[in-house]
Amino acid sequence: MARLRLGYTKSRAGCLRCKQRRVKCDEHRPCKACVRHGVQCSLVSARSSDGSTTPPRQLATPQPAPPALLPVPVSSYAPLPDRSRPIKPRPVSRNTQDRPPSIAGSETASSRASISAASYSAASPDPFPYFAKFITGQAQDHSENWVSDLELMHHFTTSTALTLLRTEVPNVGAEHIWQMEVPKQAFNHHFLLHQILATSAFHLAYLNPHQRQKYAVQASQHQSLTIQGVRPALSNITPENCHALLAVSSLFFVGALAASRPDGHNNPTIDDLVDIFHLVKGIGGVLDSSEAVLRSGPLRHLFCTSGGGTPHVAVSRVTAQLHGLQARIHDTMTDDPARPVVEAEVVSFLACISRTVVNSVSPEYRIIAAWPIAMADEFIPLLRQRHQVALVLLSYYCVVMQATETGYWFTQGWGFSGIQDIERAMVPPWDLDVARARGWITGQEDGP
Repeated sequence: MARLRLGYTKSRAGCLRCKQRRVKCDEHRPCKACVRHGVQCSLVSARSSDGSTTPPRQLATPQPAPPALLPVPVSSYAPLPDRSRPIKPRPVSRNTQDRPPSIAGSETASSRASISAASYSAASPDPFPYFAKFITGQAQDHSENWVSDLELMHHFTTSTALTLLRTEVPNVGAEHIWQMEVPKQAFNHHFLLHQILATSAFHLAYLNPHQRQKYAVQASQHQSLTIQGVRPALSNITPENCHALLAVSSLFFVGALAASRPDGHNNPTIDDLVDIFHLVKGIGGVLDSSEAVLRSGPLRHLFCTSGGGTPHVAVSRVTAQLHGLQARIHDTMTDDPARPVVEAEVVSFLACISRTVVNSVSPEYRIIAAWPIAMADEFIPLLRQRHQVALVLLSYYCVVMQATETGYWFTQGWGFSGIQDIERAMVPPWDLDVARARGWITGQEDGP
């Protein structure tokens, strides 16, 4: 009996790859076989070369429309990859509707958390090099990072905010300023939002030493993005952005200390402290240019203080030593060209202590945050040059800093680490002053 043959349509205009493989081509442009294997179909190339306008048959995978008419991201139309080779992700432009709510509506592409510090530092050199040691590589794809950003924001509002500078106004605590008012400002000023996330990541790195590297990388990336976003804001301070700049200046100080905090593997030096002074001083001008607006704005309670408390014994010791230092500078630095600068800085340090002791119940933290802002520009190079009397002043600063360690996690270890590096640079007779300061920090010196 004759065998029945199934009817079929011969493929006479199939693509070259299907002909080479001796398989039937469906003649789609591109054909399904080429789409399935992620290769270029000759039918598409032929249509492009001969200028044909004949519409292709309907495909299972839609072809891209002109960019202006795309209803979904361009990445949805990318050819299927060859699964035999590793996939290398390519950056694609995304509509803000496709981003999670925490990032949608960013002012610029550079404010996305998925952009690592390394990706923009090549185009815009970072003037804060001590952040670079926390950047270990590029950030993950943004679609994965937004979950960790939510984790950081949750931790900030529930935990980190309660560890920051306390207000001294009855019934107005950290939960009001740092948990509520500062995040409100951050949603309109994304440089502050990034710094909030950075501060939270630094805190998590402190609380979870076994995950320190993970959180340190996140913190570095967000803080670097903060620096990129805050530059244009500082060049155009307005009544609208000055409140966010005040908050970011406070968090910058926290982040700078946390980034280099001593932890057994890292021992910050004099230069690390000076880098922090530069950073804080650089944005501290916002307090001078907009103080009247700030004192009547949503963060006004950060300015409210109340005296009457008993300062830490370290403050009394440093005050006494600074008064004695004034007389010694007058007697011994007669030929030193740096004498006027050092004398003026002693006066500035004493004035800073006097203001905070009168107006604050616990002035130690306010002293270490305020003196770098008031520091003369001419004094900072003396620290770089290891000028002996300048280092004596810095050693007294370390004494006050050590007094803050019981209340603030980000200052822990700084006093001892700083005094160690100062001590290595000292020679007689000023080395005795630093030795006394070291004794106060270590508890081996009990006298005034």
